Amino acid sequence: MKTFYAAEQKRHDPKAFLSSGAKQPNPEKPERVERLLAGAKAAGCTIERPRDHGLGPVAAVPTPEYLFFLEHIFARWQRIEGASAEVIPNIHPIARGGSSTYRWCANPAKRRFSKRLIWRSRAFAPEALVVALGLGAFEGDPFGGLSVTTPGFSRIGEAIARLGLPTVIVQERDYLCEELGDNLTAFLTGFGGKKR
Repeated sequence: MKTFYAAEQKRHDPKAFLSSGAKQPNPEKPERVERLLAGAKAAGCTIERPRDHGLGPVAAVPTPEYLFFLEHIFARWQRIEGASAEVIPNIHPIARGGSSTYRWCANPAKRRFSKRLIWRSRAFAPEALVVALGLGAFEGDPFGGLSVTTPGFSRIGEAIARLGLPTVIVQERDYLCEELGDNLTAFLTGFGGKKR
């Protein structure tokens, strides 16, 4: 497997963000890059710099209207009545519930839904798959994500690999935690990396 990485990613180092209206230190630290690269290497990935294709590939998929929307939506995000210019809403659909989240995930109906989702993915007969990998679902995520364990990421990778499709895995921004690289290694290994 290949991992594409551009050194410019390390420049992303915001100092603060707003949480419930209060300024907080931002957990998006450049060290995340080192942990994720180590995790990818541990799973047997080779690291390559992506070629710059410009905006052509992006413009080939959505409509021009959607591209315009993406380029200008930030202005609408700031139009919350009474909000200052730095406010960008980050609205989560559910509260994080610790053990209640675990019970939801452990629910037999949830397992049946997951199996059904994989089945429907096969029934759709895609020629390729793009996975947005969010390791923030980890039980030890700084923001109290869901309750996925490190071995759980491996099982998720295995389930996706069983689809047998050419796959692009896009790493989301995930926050720094001690296990970040291990969780990536677990997912990639489950998906088909060098270790099992």
